[in-house]
Amino acid sequence: RLSNVELDEDTKISIDTAIKNINTASETISSLISDLRSLSAPYITKLSVKSLVLNTVMLCEEKAKKAGVELIVTDFSDCMIDTDKVKFESALTNLIFNAIEACSSGCSVCVDCFVEPKEVRVFVKNDGEKIPSALHNKIFEVDFTTKQKGNGLGLAICKSQMRLVNGDINLVHSNNVETLFEIVMLR
Repeated sequence: RLSNVELDEDTKISIDTAIKNINTASETISSLISDLRSLSAPYITKLSVKSLVLNTVMLCEEKAKKAGVELIVTDFSDCMIDTDKVKFESALTNLIFNAIEACSSGCSVCVDCFVEPKEVRVFVKNDGEKIPSALHNKIFEVDFTTKQKGNGLGLAICKSQMRLVNGDINLVHSNNVETLFEIVMLR
């Protein structure tokens, strides 16, 4: 509505600053709520891995678009897994958001899934900034973060929660070409 109203330059700057602050605060609150939700006891049900992945990616599309990052989902076979919907989606969202944040405009994040006889592997790959090898064994520790505004809980909580639902999260590799994380779920 304000785009059609004539405002002086100071007022425009003030409004822009307020909107940016509101957006930052809401992203922080959303992240904290997600972290807290993941602390609840698991509720295991039989779910479609394809639906879980596609729904989660859809929720991440706006963040990717704002960052100028292409979010790609490869086509994959579907299967049913026993897991907690909230915990799985929270872990996958965390990996995708981290991947987007590691990328600069023009980079890409790819989500892929491989259905194997005894497990399902969901991969999140980005061609953004790599994780230094000296940090590989620390990224899942509580209070460890490389982000200025990070709280060091996201990956640690996701890893512990995925283990409660017969899954795990791993850093496969981070090199000069790509960074690749995986969620592994038993079938």
